[in-house]
Amino acid sequence: MLFAEKGPEKTSLRELSAIASVNLSAVGYHFGSKKKLEEAVYERVSARINKERIAELADYMAIVQRKNQRPELETILQIFLNPYVGPGNEQQGVLLARMMMRDRLAPSASTQRRLSKHFDPWATRFIAALMLACPDVDKAEIYWRYTYMTSAISMIVTDRSKNNRISRLSGGVADATNNVELRRTLLRFLTGAMSSPST
Repeated sequence: MLFAEKGPEKTSLRELSAIASVNLSAVGYHFGSKKKLEEAVYERVSARINKERIAELADYMAIVQRKNQRPELETILQIFLNPYVGPGNEQQGVLLARMMMRDRLAPSASTQRRLSKHFDPWATRFIAALMLACPDVDKAEIYWRYTYMTSAISMIVTDRSKNNRISRLSGGVADATNNVELRRTLLRFLTGAMSSPST
């Protein structure tokens, strides 16, 4: 998970080949360049995470539909947050958030393809679930709030270093390296933000 710890730009092919216990030339032979290796990693992570999230959301929605109940907003948000700040997912969360930030700030030729293939199908299902959980919120507002939510998560999750900004600002009272606290406060914030009535 060197890409998660250091970021792709600060990770060398030599480091990657040493961790994988393979010859440096083998990396070049199979991927051609570090950039193509990075894209392959992001493709694999995107496919796996979104497949898992779609399945988890589908299972939950099937349960509430059988019970003829409205889905709970907090449960839907937990499903969204699991890949980022779920127990044991800290490194994966950083990698996923870095990937999303990079795609926003410096989109590449593969960005739109990856978003359309892996993230848009998930987003469509997730937004539909939000609309069922928040019937008093205008549909257009849900789309705005979804976009704000993904941006907020990417910003906080990518800053998980020991010297993270919230820790510096708060004098250590709040600390983004505390995954339990981060998940709890983020869930509470998003629940309030999503459920607030449209005006």
